[in-house]
Amino acid sequence: MGYTVNNSNQCLKGNSFIITDTTKLSLGNYSLKYFYNNNTSDTNKNHTKKFTNSNNYTLKQVVTSNKGCKDSTTKSLSVFPQANLGFTTNDTDQCLKGNNFIFTNTSIIPIGTLSSSWNYGNGNISVGVNGGQTYSTYANFYSVRLFTNSNNNCKDTLTKKAYLFYSPTPNFTINDSDQCLRGNKFIYTNSSTITSGSLTYTWNFGNSTIAASTNGNATYAAANIYNVKLVATSNNNCKDSISKKAYLFAMPMANFTVNDTSQCLPINAFSYTATSSITSGTLTNNWNYGDATFGIGSVVNKTYSTSNYYNVR
Repeated sequence: MGYTVNNSNQCLKGNSFIITDTTKLSLGNYSLKYFYNNNTSDTNKNHTKKFTNSNNYTLKQVVTSNKGCKDSTTKSLSVFPQANLGFTTNDTDQCLKGNNFIFTNTSIIPIGTLSSSWNYGNGNISVGVNGGQTYSTYANFYSVRLFTNSNNNCKDTLTKKAYLFYSPTPNFTINDSDQCLRGNKFIYTNSSTITSGSLTYTWNFGNSTIAASTNGNATYAAANIYNVKLVATSNNNCKDSISKKAYLFAMPMANFTVNDTSQCLPINAFSYTATSSITSGTLTNNWNYGDATFGIGSVVNKTYSTSNYYNVR
């Protein structure tokens, strides 16, 4: 009497114990019955048994000859537990720029130990309890797979998706980045792009003024260097920004004195002294004497050859 089992130690997932009777009698015939210690039995000489729970089982074969003679044999069967797989993601929906996916393994197994490995769907793999990945190229999603293997070589896998969205590429031009205070008007023209999706915009003109519009413009009240920032936001809330500087220069306060505004011909000698000022920077002084002649300098002298009223600038 006797029987064989294809594999006495199997994992719960996909377990299939194939029982094959090997009983031989030199004379007569026999009947048999198999008894499992989970209160099940089978009268088929050859059969397949599947268990729904992990445990250690015993299988007893009882053989009865046509003469009423009985004998039995018992074997042990082990069904090893599977892991209850799980992992969490810090954020399943991320923007391409600055993405950082952190995968935290929450898998457990009732008995035994687990080893884990990861496939991030982009050709990268790692070994360890937890995983993480930063993706350098866009894909609608990456399939992230967690593989576990128990100390009894029972394997499982779980797949989840990590979604990536396009990030905007912000940019803008300035009509003239260097302007004088008087009459200044900075026009900012938006040239931002995104591969897929739509964009909204927010401007910060560097003077505590904010605007929500595609393009922007600003007139400044004081000479300074203004840091102009454009923030582009996609319909998936992916943001990026760019900053450029707008230079606004102070205006000079022009003034001058004359040694004597009324003089006689032919010995007149007008002396003009510049008293102009500026809050920052330096000045050069250019003169128009009002008679189609010109001069340069802080202090200049002029003699006129004909009597007249001259408008000196």
